[in-house]
Amino acid sequence: MSAGTDRDAAFWPVAATLCLGVALPILMAPASKSSPLLLAIATVLSVIALWRRGLAWPVIDQAVGAARAPGAILSIGLLALMAVSILWAHDRVSSANQFVRFILPVMFAVVLALAFPVIADRRRTAWWLAGAAIAALIMAIDIRTGLTLRKLTGGRATDYSYNRGLVTLVVLAWPLLALAVTRGRAWWAVALLPIPLAVLIGESQTAVLGVLAGFAVFPVAWFLPKLTRLAGLAAMLVLLATAPFIGTIASKTLGGGFHRTFEAGHSDDRVKIWLSFEAATHQHWISGNGFGSTLNMQNAPVAAAVPPERVLLLGASHPHNAFLQLWAELGLVGAILSALLAVRLFDAVGRLKPILQPFVLTWIAVMSAIALVSHGAWQAWWVAAIAASAAGFLAIERELREDEASAPPL
Repeated sequence: MSAGTDRDAAFWPVAATLCLGVALPILMAPASKSSPLLLAIATVLSVIALWRRGLAWPVIDQAVGAARAPGAILSIGLLALMAVSILWAHDRVSSANQFVRFILPVMFAVVLALAFPVIADRRRTAWWLAGAAIAALIMAIDIRTGLTLRKLTGGRATDYSYNRGLVTLVVLAWPLLALAVTRGRAWWAVALLPIPLAVLIGESQTAVLGVLAGFAVFPVAWFLPKLTRLAGLAAMLVLLATAPFIGTIASKTLGGGFHRTFEAGHSDDRVKIWLSFEAATHQHWISGNGFGSTLNMQNAPVAAAVPPERVLLLGASHPHNAFLQLWAELGLVGAILSALLAVRLFDAVGRLKPILQPFVLTWIAVMSAIALVSHGAWQAWWVAAIAASAAGFLAIERELREDEASAPPL
């Protein structure tokens, strides 16, 4: 193979790696909705890299085999339920549009999960960490200087302009930290300190919750990974089971003192929103109200069956709780499929290399905490954040197994 061909073959993995690990977090600063586009570009670059290296068909064979696994079958079943439930949504056109915006990044995420770990240029560890650090510093500086960058780039200049970017960085921090530790360069994790700094300066209380959840779970996961895995699964199942009653539970257990303390996070407003969507959920327990129906549920027929004082907040776009949104839109059937997927997820974590498990368990805890109080469950930027970090973890896992296989016998 000629030197030119070697350089061409090397270009695509490097480009995919830099797109996912560097460009994606940095561009979330000036363009908070850019991550799905970067996810798509990284996926295309990864597929080209596979093709150039002659690895496409082996990966396709792997994908066919993986599609028969229980987790894949459950995932396909849940996606099929989402698609079919559009038929009983009150605004089918709106729901169909939402489904397309959701399923496209999901499809890219699946392909990326198969392709990226095979071609990832893991020599760029420092670049990955630098990308997140630079993104965090840009956000922190811009917040402190009155959102000058946002104004120059034509972005929305409000107190919550960087909420999506900060949440994305909080999620990405854990595979980046795992990357540094597993490559024997744990001290490089210092480069990630700008992330909690930016979160502290920013307005996203959701990002703060994610950071706190990470700090709380990681020490336990590091020393007691098996117990953390079992506790994490139990917590996930409890969140799913209690989601249809989350508004009632919160209103009875969280007093005025709690809401005054967390006024910046609009905790009282969230509880009222939960109560409204909880009431709508109870009207269609089994099937739910249809995929995407929570976007404008105040206009749905179900609003007539909700107490009048709860109707207004059905216009909040989503329940600000992914578990409740799942129930509201997909009902008991969706919740059961999700619970079975949670079991498969934590089982898969238990089969990862031991050094990686604490990071993945903490990552799941962080995402769960964020999903419990914040954005819509199907938003494309959120799918992209999960996909990018999952691809990073899968690349690390593959490298660890390759290193183990190539190690000389004792």
